[in-house]
Amino acid sequence: MSVAMARADQLSAEMQSFVNQSALFQPVDDSLMQMRVAYDALCRHFTPPLPDGVQLEDHLLPVDGRHIPLRLYRPATATPSAGWPCVLYLHGGGWVLGGLDSHAFIAALLAQECAASVLVVDYRLAPEHVFPAAFDDCLAVWDWLSVDGLALGINPARVVVAGDSAGSNLAAALCLATRGRQGPPLCGQALIYPALAAVPTEPAASEHADAPLLGRDDMAYYLAQYAPDPATHADPRLAPLAAANLQGMPPAFVAVAEYDPLRDDGLLYVRRLQASGVAAQYHLGRGLLHGCCASGSRGRRPPAWSAHCQRPSLACLLTRHDMDRHDMGCSAMPCGAAPPSPDLAMLIRKAWPDKKRAGIYRPVTTPSRGEHP
Repeated sequence: MSVAMARADQLSAEMQSFVNQSALFQPVDDSLMQMRVAYDALCRHFTPPLPDGVQLEDHLLPVDGRHIPLRLYRPATATPSAGWPCVLYLHGGGWVLGGLDSHAFIAALLAQECAASVLVVDYRLAPEHVFPAAFDDCLAVWDWLSVDGLALGINPARVVVAGDSAGSNLAAALCLATRGRQGPPLCGQALIYPALAAVPTEPAASEHADAPLLGRDDMAYYLAQYAPDPATHADPRLAPLAAANLQGMPPAFVAVAEYDPLRDDGLLYVRRLQASGVAAQYHLGRGLLHGCCASGSRGRRPPAWSAHCQRPSLACLLTRHDMDRHDMGCSAMPCGAAPPSPDLAMLIRKAWPDKKRAGIYRPVTTPSRGEHP
């Protein structure tokens, strides 16, 4: 076992508690149905009540003789005349698990913290629907949103796409597919521990091959369900890092977990974005595991971070507007430095700019440690 691997004695008490709680929701057998039952129960366990001041609506988008279910979270106040800025949220779950309920702990809190609408897409799942079905659904939603978003009170010119894990994969692929198209561009991308390559990037893939909650074998299983044909594995719609260039992409905020075989997918993506002239921010959550966004969501709002940067607040992970100098546990900043940008909240505010927020975007180009771009 690699010394860099996440052992039980390396995990914070909070992360170990998260692992222990997650272990209570194991499927009763290896069937896909039971995997989904267990995953849904796990997500319900970590989902707090709907925050005050947030309301939700369910909608169906007709596409090619079928319907894509959507869930809209938004502030329970009057819709602005131009429509709400929006986070188009694509959920994780290895392209196999999850749905409208699974990521309520993220979507509802984002609507509250960012004063924006959050639109969650219930894209088709594998293995019933293999690649590129999930991507096609997300693209169909964007194509509709960019034209008719005001039907849901959304300003189509003020949309950020976000996602976690497999949802981040779909979000980055969507950004690639919509470059240069007619209509309003996406204003930003916010990726949480993204999967961006058919084979996870080294050295993290080997260092954390057996990490708790998600290992390299788990990723291979999910990929086999979603993209069983190896000929598709170099398609940028499946593996955004396979794209020949990343020029013209929206500004990016990429957060990764230290003990995650996917960690270096996010790092490589940010480096390539910056090399292509795209404003991109990388944040390493030290001591954290894949899936950790749920760990601080059950029934309370934890501190932003402990002094050792090991206790994440989901809202701060994505918006960071009340974080201290330890923001994201990122050692790219000297202690006491001002928090860098962009992040998800700032990307949203860029979509709805005002004079006070001018000039807040800049690429990070000066690393202070080798693991950061």
